[in-house]
Amino acid sequence: PHLTEETPLLRSWWKPTDLRGFIPISCPFNLLLLYTHFKKRGLDYRILDWIFQSNLEKYSPSIILDQLRLRLTPPTENHNVTVELHNEHQKYYFPPTTIIHGANDATVPCQVSHDFHRALRLIFTLKQDRQQSSFFVPEVDLIVYESMTHTDPILEKPFAGDQQLHKDIYKACQKWCEGLDEDFDETIPSCQRVTALPQLFIDVARSCNPF
Repeated sequence: PHLTEETPLLRSWWKPTDLRGFIPISCPFNLLLLYTHFKKRGLDYRILDWIFQSNLEKYSPSIILDQLRLRLTPPTENHNVTVELHNEHQKYYFPPTTIIHGANDATVPCQVSHDFHRALRLIFTLKQDRQQSSFFVPEVDLIVYESMTHTDPILEKPFAGDQQLHKDIYKACQKWCEGLDEDFDETIPSCQRVTALPQLFIDVARSCNPF
């Protein structure tokens, strides 16, 4: 059925400022840029258009941020002047963010996370000195896992007992939430290597993984 503003599913009691933090992992922030790349990787463009209703720009955070930057930037002949946003506005536009990506991600190239990270920093930048590139930047972090692919952080590495992703998520939550004073416990059973799955099987699965 057609969704409208009166549709109960669209009603919510929360607002963006209620979010403690945001952790995107290996995300395709710019679908328009990745359109051809996905097609080369085997994702039929018709499926992509169907998923995103043939409107890739609408679902591309990097493009949305760029459009927001253009709306916020005051008309000026000096293109080096950036938008000055007060602290209370920064939290409204976006919550504290930790972006995570694998450097060897062939499905979603890591560069899109670098670009999104740069775009966020630009949006939340306060110009301190017009003569120097000295900026105040809120909590916008980028973590890049060297030698990891698209699925390594969430599948292959945890199966092998490497909980780096979960440790980084927990560390971020410690900054944003109260009551998380204890250190990440790698000794609990769910953090241990899956003994029923030999490392050889993990390596074979990783080599066959299309992602």
